[in-house]
Amino acid sequence: FPVTIIHLTTNSNNQMISINPIGGNNISLNYPKESGLLIRNSEKIIEPELNKMYDVNEILENKIKVNEKIDEESYHILKGNFKNLIKTHNGSRILQKSLNKTNSEILSHMLHEIEDILHELMIDSYANYFCQRFYDYLAFKEKTVFLIKISNHIVEISNSSIGTYPLQAVIDQMKTKEEKRIIIQAVLS
Repeated sequence: FPVTIIHLTTNSNNQMISINPIGGNNISLNYPKESGLLIRNSEKIIEPELNKMYDVNEILENKIKVNEKIDEESYHILKGNFKNLIKTHNGSRILQKSLNKTNSEILSHMLHEIEDILHELMIDSYANYFCQRFYDYLAFKEKTVFLIKISNHIVEISNSSIGTYPLQAVIDQMKTKEEKRIIIQAVLS
């Protein structure tokens, strides 16, 4: 969604960017100073300009890329938009790289947000890569939820030329009898 940069501050350690989403409240994002430029516009990194329109996903993708994790601040801004970000080439790639440093509570919240469309993400040309990696970083309880949510769509996922890859990756990562039971039950149904 489009935003306007309304304030940009740099001190010895950090840069702070304040943005104003159209029709929303101002949001401030902090970046480590060494991250340098804040915004990626297509393939070109640019200096942010005051009162210019930017896509907040571009700003947040760069922040996640710099921090190598999804922090609380980024999560709360992206909340409700993960499914859209996961379906983009850059979004999927950046989110995949951030999974290992993102805390388990945020991963759980992310799963809750996308759990009802996991079957769609598994057969999406970009999101399927995210799903393959995402499953590996989930706690056992979340892995169970993941499997239950895709189990009703196991035939659709299996018949998709894209979906077979993330499904195989998930099956390869299963370690417990409970995980295997959920998939076996779905196949037999």
